[in-house]
Amino acid sequence: SQVFLAYTRAGDQEAGTRLSRFKFTLKNGPPRILPNTEELLLTWRSGGHNGANLQFGPDGMLYVSTGDATAPNPPDGLNTGQDNSDLLAAVLRIDVNHADKGKAYRVPSDNPYVGRKNVRPEIWAFGFRNPWKMSFDSRGRLWLGDVGWELWEMIHLIEKGGNYGWSAMEASNPIRPESASQLAPISPPVAAHRH
Repeated sequence: SQVFLAYTRAGDQEAGTRLSRFKFTLKNGPPRILPNTEELLLTWRSGGHNGANLQFGPDGMLYVSTGDATAPNPPDGLNTGQDNSDLLAAVLRIDVNHADKGKAYRVPSDNPYVGRKNVRPEIWAFGFRNPWKMSFDSRGRLWLGDVGWELWEMIHLIEKGGNYGWSAMEASNPIRPESASQLAPISPPVAAHRH
């Protein structure tokens, strides 16, 4: 039996947030993770907004949220919200039942940016600040709660290849509109709650 965990190590580290697979046992009481069985699948920068929510989709793929890895001010200090050359500020989609050469997972061939130059193929959607919660509804749609900056908290309905704006936008509030990615137009949140 196996379990997947995302966790963050202390401080601002290049590989401080980790997605790992562990084996666990049901022998002698409640389930226990076996720490010495850790298999590291992915890492991304820690240091603030780490995301790190995991959900298996109805397609059997693992969806992983990542944040912009920075403190609140200045907004998006690493300028990564609209940059797709790293794993930050995104929802990733990976196949944990198979492995590509040199990886502990496979990138599904139907991910939207497979084969795009300077774009990580694991990215399913992007433009998030701190996507702390995701869930699939009974119709198989992916919903995501994202932490806003100064004005808004947001709920997004996630589509394949979608751009949800951070840090060009915070809901309807322009932050750095000139930074908007050319990969996809910005989709507004389904709901935005004012501070």
